Amino acid sequence: MFHKPCALIKTSFGCPYNCQFCFCREITDGKYFARAVEDVINELEAIKEEEIYIVDDDFLYDADRVVAFIAAIRERNIKKRFLVYGRADFIVENEGLLKEFKDCGLQAVIVGIESIRSKDLDDYRKGTTKQINEKCIEILKSMDIELYATLIIPLDFSKKDFKELTAWLKALEVRFVNLQPLTPLPGTDIFDMYLPELLIRREDYHLWDMAHIALKPKHMSISEFYLQLLTSYYKVIMRPKHMAALIKKYGIRANIKMLIGSSFVSWQYLQKIWRGK
Repeated sequence: MFHKPCALIKTSFGCPYNCQFCFCREITDGKYFARAVEDVINELEAIKEEEIYIVDDDFLYDADRVVAFIAAIRERNIKKRFLVYGRADFIVENEGLLKEFKDCGLQAVIVGIESIRSKDLDDYRKGTTKQINEKCIEILKSMDIELYATLIIPLDFSKKDFKELTAWLKALEVRFVNLQPLTPLPGTDIFDMYLPELLIRREDYHLWDMAHIALKPKHMSISEFYLQLLTSYYKVIMRPKHMAALIKKYGIRANIKMLIGSSFVSWQYLQKIWRGK
């Protein structure tokens, strides 16, 4: 929304990690491939757009490769603004490197925070902790690098859990968040585990979008679960303080577009709440 017009570039294929819920490794049969930095830079020079979305499953993985990427950008005097995926632990362990990348155009990072509950992070095999996530958020905020936080909401979440998660996100002043109900995608390690409990058929491809509830909530109805997702989202995103900051940073026009887009998403969720599926 705030990176338009935007060009996409892919510099690696697959993911070197093994999170239980993720399908990225399955696409490349568990292998990870990275393009040569020079090859990436040559393509980057041919792109006219200033906004660049690096769509790697995890661009912030190999610190030496990121160092080489930054050095090549400086050497060729490439002026771009970058949006990338990255893990919280990499950001915490490479704060100085993130500062250099920021100086060379890094604008925003999509980070899989996933959960604030230790049990969830262990079950997901994420390899991070709540403390690492908090430090990551603080680092990005201190550098004025926009954070797009993604979280996976397990179906045993109660109203109390939603309330605690919302309070945590607000306390850390997270401005953008994507709350996804846990979806055991076909091909992942957890698919067979949840197969008998699935509420949607494998053949209903349009429902496997990580926005539809695929498993029965433990402590509330499906409608109530959707309502809790939507309520938490709005409590985090639509606070007056944040809206004022976003207008100051990106302008009124971009924020109006965001509000229009959010209204469409909200309408979709309201329909799910009404239908209860």
